Amino acid sequence: EASACDRHEVATRIFDVIGDEERSCSIISMWFPSIKDKNALERLVVVVRENRNRLGLENIKSSSWPQVPTTMVELSWNNDGAEISAKDDELDERIAKAIFDTESWVDETLCRLRLCPYTASLQRAATGLESQEVKEGPVIVRHSSTFCRNVHPAAALAASFWQGVSELVNEPEEDVATLLLIAPESYDSDFELFSKVCDELIEPSVQAVGATDIVGRAWFHPLY
Repeated sequence: EASACDRHEVATRIFDVIGDEERSCSIISMWFPSIKDKNALERLVVVVRENRNRLGLENIKSSSWPQVPTTMVELSWNNDGAEISAKDDELDERIAKAIFDTESWVDETLCRLRLCPYTASLQRAATGLESQEVKEGPVIVRHSSTFCRNVHPAAALAASFWQGVSELVNEPEEDVATLLLIAPESYDSDFELFSKVCDELIEPSVQAVGATDIVGRAWFHPLY
């Protein structure tokens, strides 16, 4: 049973399961007895279903009362698992380096060249937004493969994205004002693939659950 009731929480729970590399079942049912917006769930299910191949899913469907006792989502997987060729320790090293390089880029390029008017440094983001009741805080850099490794790249990116949304919602802005999610292992060399995942999966999932008012999004790619 999922304890989620708000719309962004529902998205986070569903993508957590999709991005779970330790999943041992080919079919999982998720129950949402406390959900506030069933229509948002239905819209999200449509988005996930349209992206099921890139997520490694066979199917996703939802049901509600009176067909079932309470609102639920059923996910099923095919056997086309994602493979990570590197050993864990090698991937750990690359993740750490990618995060370090990105943090350096924020300070030495993004901020020094003033490419973002709202980021003064790695420790001071969301500056100049007091009129929008947004407080300053640090930029936190995360890697999509940190917790989601042996899953399809889009599943790892989506799960990490929604984990970040929940963190931005639940943590004080003084602790995390901006979250920079990177996925160099999967997308640095393929701009078209990255843009399709963002435009056809990530952004539609935000729109589906009505989370546009709680999280701002911007996509970056080295081949832009």
